[in-house]
Amino acid sequence: MDLDLTMDNDVRKRCIESKKAAVLSETKAPFNIVATNSQWSSMCGYFPEEALGCSPKDLLQGELTDSNKAKRFAEQLTADGHARTTLVNYSKFGRAFVHTISSELVMDTKNGASYFLTESEEAKDSALVEAMYKRQSERAAAWRRLQLECDEFLRPFHLMLYAALLFFCFVLYLPSQHGGTPTETHEVFTSMDSVGEYIGFHLNPGMGGFYP
Repeated sequence: MDLDLTMDNDVRKRCIESKKAAVLSETKAPFNIVATNSQWSSMCGYFPEEALGCSPKDLLQGELTDSNKAKRFAEQLTADGHARTTLVNYSKFGRAFVHTISSELVMDTKNGASYFLTESEEAKDSALVEAMYKRQSERAAAWRRLQLECDEFLRPFHLMLYAALLFFCFVLYLPSQHGGTPTETHEVFTSMDSVGEYIGFHLNPGMGGFYP
């Protein structure tokens, strides 16, 4: 990947001199950044050396970002060579902002390489910003509810698996390891938590399951 910002060519010059927040990125996923301008750094909080080689998705997406909408934007850009959308993204310091993004395929006339040039403007329309935040907050809340419902549904299966692991631990594995009978082995582990720790898992009812 060429990260030389001093390279003199029309594509980088267009990115750096844009009046809008602009980034130049590779044309293949994850669309790593190869150049930025000062307006983009001001809006997103990243210095060029922090952003180079990173994916815009990794740097900017957060809880209120519509990931499906961002994915459709990337798919349209890859297929058509241009795309436009409005998203909620996040700065380096966690500030959420709404911006309109416009991207197009551009060609470096000196070396024949292709890039995506993406320019964006932060939304100033308070009604638009409020509507985007509200919609994305509702989406995030719905997703959290779905996760809780899934946890509740799967909890009995987690308990069944945990019981099976306990059976294996007491009846099959631990006696051979400690050279004793199942009864003697039971005295070594006085609680379910200690057994869970021994086999590498713990039960967390608050999260609806056990985790490694």
